[in-house]
Amino acid sequence: MNQVHLMLRILLCIGACLNNPAAHGQKQSIAIQAALIYQFTRYIEWHSPRAPGHKMTMNVLAEPALVDELRAVFKEKEPSFGAIDIVSDESLTTAQIYVLGNIETSRIDFAKNLLEANCQCLTIGLHGYPGEAIISLNIAGGQFQFDVDKALADKQRLYISSKILKLARRVKDRT
Repeated sequence: MNQVHLMLRILLCIGACLNNPAAHGQKQSIAIQAALIYQFTRYIEWHSPRAPGHKMTMNVLAEPALVDELRAVFKEKEPSFGAIDIVSDESLTTAQIYVLGNIETSRIDFAKNLLEANCQCLTIGLHGYPGEAIISLNIAGGQFQFDVDKALADKQRLYISSKILKLARRVKDRT
């Protein structure tokens, strides 16, 4: 699927949710979250080089439907950094991307420990995630918004494109 088709899919999902009150359902919300997560990964650069053929890993600690939707989105269009495995494993500490949903306290501590260890990983907190994340995706008034913690990204040695920073509702910097 080319980039135009992917963008059309995102716009159709967003349009359906915003224009049709019945479309605020779980399935549309999950589809939009997965499409946004895919887009976020396109505009993040990891500073340590990856070996050719090395697969990145995304660990999704959220509802199973989001794991399935992310697998479908990433299967349609391989990200710029190459192949990716999408898993849901609470014990996995070697992933490069963590998607954190509305989870219990033990998982918040797990994510906090990852960030403190400077794992050079991207953390994406979904609506309802009470912990710290580099990108926090929220739903307000039927619209998706996101905040970026640039200071935390810098600490993790991740470069976030200015395209993402311009679209963010808020950018937390060192200042």
